Amino acid sequence: MTVSEDAHPGAPAAEIIPALDGLRGMAILLVLVGHSLVTLWPVAPISNPVGKWLVRLMSGGWVGVDLFFVLSGFLITRILLSIRHDRYNLKVFYIRRVLRIFPLYLGFLALVFWVLPIFPEGRINVAFLSQAKWWLWFHVSNIGTVLYPDLQFSAGWLRLSHFWSLSVEEQFYLVWPFLVFLLQPRTLLGLCLAFPAVTFCARLWYAASPVPQGFVRALCHSDGLVVGVLIALLLVQWRVPLDRLARVARPLVVFCGLAIGLIFVAKRHFEAFDPLVEGPGVGLVQWFWAGVLVLSLVDGWWARLLNGEWLRLNGKYSYAMYVFHPVVYGLIAWWTGRLVPMPEMVSGRTVAALLMMAAAYGATYFLARLSWNYYESRFLALKVPYVRVSV
Repeated sequence: MTVSEDAHPGAPAAEIIPALDGLRGMAILLVLVGHSLVTLWPVAPISNPVGKWLVRLMSGGWVGVDLFFVLSGFLITRILLSIRHDRYNLKVFYIRRVLRIFPLYLGFLALVFWVLPIFPEGRINVAFLSQAKWWLWFHVSNIGTVLYPDLQFSAGWLRLSHFWSLSVEEQFYLVWPFLVFLLQPRTLLGLCLAFPAVTFCARLWYAASPVPQGFVRALCHSDGLVVGVLIALLLVQWRVPLDRLARVARPLVVFCGLAIGLIFVAKRHFEAFDPLVEGPGVGLVQWFWAGVLVLSLVDGWWARLLNGEWLRLNGKYSYAMYVFHPVVYGLIAWWTGRLVPMPEMVSGRTVAALLMMAAAYGATYFLARLSWNYYESRFLALKVPYVRVSV
């Protein structure tokens, strides 16, 4: 969940591209919709046709995670390319990343593992996750899931399994800056062109396994990060004109969008662990978002839509929303299912489920805004002395 620091594809990374905040807002909204299907809708079982089609559409909400990956690859690489000739700036880069990511993430885990056990309900759930906590503390929950398939990151309403994607991003932040500083741009470009083929084969391999796990493996999502890297290399290092990239991006978005639509029609869902989706589907999604990212940089109707205040605010608070939302959703589902008799609402309780989604979104947004204003901002202010030096 990166923070935009660039104003124009060829400009120093010091200002904000508003449209990318809106794109980040779109990503978090997709994730919230997808996770609500797992957490909230089972409480209100759906039987009517409209509700069933909503559920099928919502099964693709996970694509927001891949949009985050593409954005991360693009934004982080643009910063690194502008500082790659100064080792001091690499140190500054890591200090700024730590101040942005660690306070909220570690603070949230501290609340979960040190404060929640004070309460009886929390104590039971936290105890169930005792084997998982070290994988979470060290940002390797995605590796733990693969090495130990029975390892549990969720217990009742306490759901922490979503941190696999933050682990993938943190591992990228750890390794990629050194590669940018050590390797020549042509070598980096070669890696970007070769990796999607490798990861596509890896996803096919894992999709064919008895228990598909490719979705949470770092390798299987590296092409999402890499296509973002590729766009940054073309714009910043090779100074490819943005309008030329946009001419390629438009047919790319159409082709990938149609292919994704065909998979959805054929399967009647777009669930991440389906072999067809996990194999070619994920790659199509990542290249679709690559095209959307390029078009977001072009001044047009799409960029103006992303500049809308609501999307940009969701983008601004997206990191905290991502961290908080599974627990908020889990609590609402637990409270509703246990304490409030689900009302018999319009055929199959579709309205009840949508009302729960709205309540869960509102609570998540409210907490994220509080976190930004009264907690995260204190640490973000510490970034000021570590302004990157222009090179």
